[in-house]
Amino acid sequence: MKPEASLGQRLVYTWTDVVNQIKNTEAEAVFLADFEAGPENPQPLILLATQKLQWEEQPEAAMPVIERAVEVALRVGMWRRHALGEKARVALALDRPAIVEDVLRQLMGLTFTRGNADCGVERDFLDRLPPGSIDADVARAYDEYCRERGALPKALEQQIDDLILSSAAPKWRKVAEITSDVLTACARDKIEITEYAIAKRVDYLAEHDQLQAKGDLRRPRDSEIRLSD
Repeated sequence: MKPEASLGQRLVYTWTDVVNQIKNTEAEAVFLADFEAGPENPQPLILLATQKLQWEEQPEAAMPVIERAVEVALRVGMWRRHALGEKARVALALDRPAIVEDVLRQLMGLTFTRGNADCGVERDFLDRLPPGSIDADVARAYDEYCRERGALPKALEQQIDDLILSSAAPKWRKVAEITSDVLTACARDKIEITEYAIAKRVDYLAEHDQLQAKGDLRRPRDSEIRLSD
Protein backbone atom coordinates (compact mmCIF):
# COMPACT_ATOMS: atom_id res chain seq x y z
CA MET A 1 0.00 0.00 0.00
CA LYS A 2 1.43 3.35 -1.05
CA PRO A 3 1.87 5.74 1.91
CA GLU A 4 -0.08 8.98 1.83
CA ALA A 5 1.91 11.94 0.54
CA SER A 6 3.03 14.47 3.13
CA LEU A 7 1.70 18.01 2.87
CA GLY A 8 5.04 19.14 1.49
CA GLN A 9 4.75 16.64 -1.35
CA ARG A 10 1.32 17.84 -2.49
CA LEU A 11 0.89 20.49 -5.16
CA VAL A 12 -2.51 21.59 -3.85
CA TYR A 13 -3.92 21.42 -0.36
CA THR A 14 -6.15 23.50 1.87
CA TRP A 15 -6.45 24.72 5.39
CA THR A 16 -8.60 21.67 6.15
CA ASP A 17 -5.70 19.35 5.34
CA VAL A 18 -3.73 20.98 8.12
CA VAL A 19 -6.38 21.26 10.82
CA ASN A 20 -7.31 17.62 10.29
CA GLN A 21 -3.78 16.66 11.39
CA ILE A 22 -2.75 19.24 13.96
CA LYS A 23 -4.12 21.91 16.23
CA ASN A 24 -4.62 25.33 14.73
CA THR A 25 -1.91 26.80 16.94
CA GLU A 26 0.66 24.54 15.30
CA ALA A 27 -0.33 25.41 11.75
CA GLU A 28 2.42 27.97 11.23
CA ALA A 29 5.13 25.43 12.00
CA VAL A 30 3.60 23.01 9.51
CA PHE A 31 3.31 25.61 6.76
CA LEU A 32 6.93 26.68 7.24
CA ALA A 33 8.15 23.09 7.32
CA ASP A 34 6.19 22.35 4.15
CA PHE A 35 7.73 25.32 2.39
CA GLU A 36 11.20 24.30 3.53
CA ALA A 37 10.57 20.80 2.16
CA GLY A 38 9.25 22.18 -1.15
CA PRO A 39 10.61 25.72 -1.69
CA GLU A 40 9.31 25.81 -5.27
CA ASN A 41 5.69 25.68 -4.07
CA PRO A 42 4.42 29.03 -2.75
CA GLN A 43 1.14 27.63 -1.42
CA PRO A 44 2.29 26.98 2.16
CA LEU A 45 3.33 30.64 2.45
CA ILE A 46 0.09 31.84 0.87
CA LEU A 47 -1.93 29.83 3.37
CA LEU A 48 0.23 31.02 6.24
CA ALA A 49 -0.44 34.62 5.19
CA THR A 50 -4.16 33.81 5.04
CA GLN A 51 -3.95 32.37 8.56
CA LYS A 52 -2.32 35.53 9.89
CA LEU A 53 -4.75 37.80 8.08
CA GLN A 54 -8.05 36.01 8.68
CA TRP A 55 -7.56 33.83 11.73
CA GLU A 56 -5.04 35.81 13.76
CA GLU A 57 -6.13 39.23 12.43
CA GLN A 58 -2.52 40.35 12.10
CA PRO A 59 -2.17 41.88 8.62
CA GLU A 60 1.18 43.44 9.56
CA ALA A 61 2.58 39.96 10.16
CA ALA A 62 0.90 38.63 7.03
CA MET A 63 2.53 41.14 4.65
CA PRO A 64 6.15 39.87 4.75
CA VAL A 65 4.89 36.31 4.42
CA ILE A 66 2.78 37.04 1.37
CA GLU A 67 5.52 39.14 -0.21
CA ARG A 68 7.81 36.14 0.05
CA ALA A 69 5.08 33.95 -1.45
CA VAL A 70 4.64 36.36 -4.36
CA GLU A 71 8.38 36.31 -5.05
CA VAL A 72 8.35 32.51 -5.21
CA ALA A 73 5.16 32.36 -7.27
CA LEU A 74 6.44 34.81 -9.88
CA ARG A 75 9.78 33.02 -10.07
CA VAL A 76 8.35 29.53 -10.59
CA GLY A 77 5.24 30.56 -12.54
CA MET A 78 2.82 28.80 -10.20
CA TRP A 79 -0.06 30.22 -8.10
CA ARG A 80 0.73 33.79 -9.14
CA ARG A 81 -2.90 34.96 -9.09
CA HIS A 82 -3.43 33.23 -5.78
CA ALA A 83 -0.43 34.93 -4.15
CA LEU A 84 -1.08 38.36 -5.65
CA GLY A 85 -4.76 38.25 -4.72
CA GLU A 86 -3.93 37.48 -1.12
CA LYS A 87 -1.36 40.31 -1.12
CA ALA A 88 -4.14 42.67 -2.25
CA ARG A 89 -6.35 41.50 0.64
CA VAL A 90 -3.55 42.06 3.14
CA ALA A 91 -2.94 45.52 1.68
CA LEU A 92 -6.64 46.33 2.02
CA ALA A 93 -6.54 45.35 5.68
CA LEU A 94 -3.55 47.66 6.13
CA ASP A 95 -5.30 50.52 4.24
CA ARG A 96 -2.62 50.61 1.55
CA PRO A 97 -4.55 51.12 -1.70
CA ALA A 98 -1.35 51.92 -3.64
CA ILE A 99 -0.22 48.34 -3.09
CA VAL A 100 -3.59 47.04 -4.30
CA GLU A 101 -3.26 49.18 -7.43
CA ASP A 102 0.19 47.73 -8.10
CA VAL A 103 -1.21 44.20 -7.64
CA LEU A 104 -3.99 44.89 -10.15
CA ARG A 105 -1.40 46.01 -12.71
CA GLN A 106 0.61 42.84 -12.08
CA LEU A 107 -2.44 40.61 -12.40
CA MET A 108 -3.41 42.11 -15.73
CA GLY A 109 0.14 41.63 -16.99
CA LEU A 110 0.29 37.90 -16.29
CA THR A 111 0.48 35.50 -19.21
CA PHE A 112 -0.38 31.82 -19.00
CA THR A 113 0.76 28.66 -20.72
CA ARG A 114 0.21 25.02 -19.90
CA GLY A 115 1.74 24.23 -16.55
CA ASN A 116 0.95 27.60 -14.94
CA ALA A 117 -1.29 26.17 -12.20
CA ASP A 118 -3.34 28.87 -10.50
CA CYS A 119 -6.75 29.94 -9.23
CA GLY A 120 -9.30 31.69 -11.38
CA VAL A 121 -9.65 35.44 -11.80
CA GLU A 122 -10.70 37.15 -8.55
CA ARG A 123 -12.11 40.61 -7.97
CA ASP A 124 -13.23 40.86 -4.33
CA PHE A 125 -10.30 43.14 -3.49
CA LEU A 126 -11.28 45.52 -6.31
CA ASP A 127 -14.90 45.64 -5.18
CA ARG A 128 -13.86 46.35 -1.57
CA LEU A 129 -11.64 49.34 -2.42
CA PRO A 130 -12.96 52.71 -1.21
CA PRO A 131 -14.16 54.78 -4.19
CA GLY A 132 -11.43 56.97 -5.64
CA SER A 133 -8.63 55.29 -3.67
CA ILE A 134 -6.74 54.12 -6.78
CA ASP A 135 -6.25 55.37 -10.32
CA ALA A 136 -9.65 55.28 -12.04
CA ASP A 137 -8.16 53.95 -15.29
CA VAL A 138 -6.55 51.02 -13.47
CA ALA A 139 -9.78 50.22 -11.63
CA ARG A 140 -11.76 50.38 -14.88
CA ALA A 141 -9.23 48.23 -16.74
CA TYR A 142 -9.23 45.55 -14.05
CA ASP A 143 -13.02 45.53 -13.94
CA GLU A 144 -13.06 44.92 -17.70
CA TYR A 145 -10.32 42.29 -17.35
CA CYS A 146 -12.47 40.43 -14.81
CA ARG A 147 -15.70 40.69 -16.79
CA GLU A 148 -14.03 39.34 -19.92
CA ARG A 149 -13.02 36.29 -17.89
CA GLY A 150 -16.40 35.77 -16.26
CA ALA A 151 -15.64 37.33 -12.87
CA LEU A 152 -18.57 39.66 -12.16
CA PRO A 153 -19.43 41.97 -9.27
CA LYS A 154 -21.70 40.23 -6.78
CA ALA A 155 -24.72 42.37 -7.60
CA LEU A 156 -24.31 41.66 -11.32
CA GLU A 157 -23.87 37.94 -10.65
CA GLN A 158 -27.27 37.92 -8.94
CA GLN A 159 -28.82 39.88 -11.79
CA ILE A 160 -27.48 37.44 -14.38
CA ASP A 161 -28.59 34.46 -12.30
CA ASP A 162 -32.10 35.90 -12.13
CA LEU A 163 -32.16 36.36 -15.92
CA ILE A 164 -30.98 32.79 -16.50
CA LEU A 165 -33.56 31.35 -14.13
CA SER A 166 -36.37 33.45 -15.61
CA SER A 167 -35.43 32.22 -19.10
CA ALA A 168 -35.22 28.59 -18.03
CA ALA A 169 -38.35 26.46 -17.81
CA PRO A 170 -39.53 23.15 -16.35
CA LYS A 171 -38.94 21.67 -19.81
CA TRP A 172 -35.48 21.24 -21.30
CA ARG A 173 -34.11 24.21 -23.26
CA LYS A 174 -30.85 24.54 -25.17
CA VAL A 175 -28.18 26.44 -23.26
CA ALA A 176 -27.57 28.48 -26.43
CA GLU A 177 -31.22 29.65 -26.35
CA ILE A 178 -30.95 30.66 -22.70
CA THR A 179 -27.71 32.51 -23.42
CA SER A 180 -29.34 34.38 -26.30
CA ASP A 181 -32.24 35.42 -24.06
CA VAL A 182 -29.85 36.71 -21.38
CA LEU A 183 -27.73 38.61 -23.92
CA THR A 184 -30.87 40.24 -25.33
CA ALA A 185 -32.06 41.27 -21.85
CA CYS A 186 -28.63 42.64 -20.99
CA ALA A 187 -28.45 44.64 -24.22
CA ARG A 188 -31.90 46.08 -23.47
CA ASP A 189 -30.77 47.11 -19.97
CA LYS A 190 -27.35 48.31 -21.21
CA ILE A 191 -25.45 45.67 -19.22
CA GLU A 192 -22.09 44.67 -20.66
CA ILE A 193 -21.70 40.88 -20.45
CA THR A 194 -19.94 38.13 -22.38
CA GLU A 195 -21.23 34.71 -23.36
CA TYR A 196 -18.41 33.21 -21.28
CA ALA A 197 -19.59 35.04 -18.17
CA ILE A 198 -23.13 33.76 -18.70
CA ALA A 199 -21.79 30.23 -19.20
CA LYS A 200 -19.97 30.43 -15.90
CA ARG A 201 -23.18 31.42 -14.11
CA VAL A 202 -25.06 28.54 -15.79
CA ASP A 203 -22.36 26.20 -14.48
CA TYR A 204 -22.71 27.70 -11.02
CA LEU A 205 -26.49 27.35 -10.95
CA ALA A 206 -26.25 23.74 -12.14
CA GLU A 207 -23.60 22.91 -9.54
CA HIS A 208 -25.81 24.40 -6.81
CA ASP A 209 -28.93 22.48 -7.88
CA GLN A 210 -30.90 25.46 -9.11
CA LEU A 211 -30.76 24.04 -12.62
CA GLN A 212 -30.64 20.51 -13.99
CA ALA A 213 -28.31 19.97 -16.92
CA LYS A 214 -27.65 17.32 -19.52
CA GLY A 215 -24.86 17.26 -22.05
CA ASP A 216 -21.55 19.12 -21.96
CA LEU A 217 -22.27 22.65 -20.77
CA ARG A 218 -19.13 23.80 -22.56
CA ARG A 219 -21.06 23.15 -25.79
CA PRO A 220 -24.15 25.38 -25.49
CA ARG A 221 -25.71 24.20 -28.76
CA ASP A 222 -25.49 20.56 -27.66
CA SER A 223 -26.44 20.88 -23.98
CA GLU A 224 -29.74 21.61 -22.25
CA ILE A 225 -30.92 22.91 -18.88
CA ARG A 226 -34.18 23.12 -17.04
CA LEU A 227 -35.38 24.38 -13.67
CA SER A 228 -34.77 22.00 -10.81
CA ASP A 229 -37.81 20.24 -9.40
